[in-house]
Amino acid sequence: MDKPAWRRIYAQIDDQFLIHVFWTSIWLTVILVILLAVSLGTEHAFSFFVGAAISLVLLRTLEFTIRHFLVPGKKKASRSLFVIAHFKYLVVAVCFYFLVSSSWLRPGWLAVGIGIVQGVIFLKTLGILLNAWINRSDPSMDIPNLTPTERERQQ
Repeated sequence: MDKPAWRRIYAQIDDQFLIHVFWTSIWLTVILVILLAVSLGTEHAFSFFVGAAISLVLLRTLEFTIRHFLVPGKKKASRSLFVIAHFKYLVVAVCFYFLVSSSWLRPGWLAVGIGIVQGVIFLKTLGILLNAWINRSDPSMDIPNLTPTERERQQ
């Protein structure tokens, strides 16, 4: 009996997904900053780097918030979550004000840098979907938490 595709996809997105996205985004940022600095100059590369840094910090605070405040049975999480979310977006708004008012910033490259994490999430998810589609009849792609007797029953 074949497992539904959504169960195979869900099994591949684990609790380390955001950490993997974070590190992939860092490496991609380093590579792209070097390429931009060599090809277009440091001003473009720095604008991209600032946007990527903002995006990476927002991802890291999201991961921190999920791990520390969205825990089953933990009370007072909603108030802490509310304070952190509002403080985070206040800091982002102040940063954007100073960045946009500066004369050295290239807004296009800042936007590309901010979109780097979203691009990595999209590509990782697309890879998981393609992997599940290609291996849809492969029994090794089943959810790994099955006992040997449950595996035998399925075959």
